Amino acid sequence: MQKSERKKMAISFIEKLHEATNNKFSHEYTLEYASSTNGFFANYNCFRKEINSKLNKFTIKNYHYGPSNDHDGYPGEVWEFGFVFLGQEIYIKFRIYKKYIVCFKIHPSTKKIRYPFR
Repeated sequence: MQKSERKKMAISFIEKLHEATNNKFSHEYTLEYASSTNGFFANYNCFRKEINSKLNKFTIKNYHYGPSNDHDGYPGEVWEFGFVFLGQEIYIKFRIYKKYIVCFKIHPSTKKIRYPFR
């Protein structure tokens, strides 16, 4: 896939993510957090609302990789991003399927995240 096409698709995903995290819109997309993310919220003593606020500010500069297929065979597209929270670089991974965006991984990055649109 060409870089320009990947960028357009990423921007489209980010717009859907903004819609899912912004209380002002009627929600066509719903953001959910998988139980696999509970450890992050407990370790950082934070609420989903705080992370949603960060996600609502995502731009193409937060994009890391995607779309890709899930290696476990779940349906939908997988998208990967990064952001800074409490001074640490955080890796976050989503799956979008139908009208659901599911965050199924969020943790401190174990290696430097590459941001191709910075």
